Amino acid sequence: MSHTVSPELTRRQLLERIAMAAATVTAAPFGALAQQPSFPSGAIIRTLLRDYRPEDLAGGATLFHEHMSLGPDFGDRFRAATAAVRAANGGPASMRSPSMTPRYRG
Repeated sequence: MSHTVSPELTRRQLLERIAMAAATVTAAPFGALAQQPSFPSGAIIRTLLRDYRPEDLAGGATLFHEHMSLGPDFGDRFRAATAAVRAANGGPASMRSPSMTPRYRG
């Protein structure tokens, strides 16, 4: 039984090449393939607490979460758009049933 994968490579040669490629990728520093972001001169990163220069946040990952770009009428516009899509598809205008409506007792 022949163990050739292709006319040029035997199975053993192919496995050796795969192992060498895996070792090369593993041996490379983690940041070797990453590109540094570029910012225009004078750029700032605005947060709720203060403004940062991009250099202030360099050297690692920065986790952020923001909703500031949503307009004050976003919820109303989203509900209207959702109701229009439901109506166009023959569904109910609202998925909320009376039993789901919160009741506040004072």
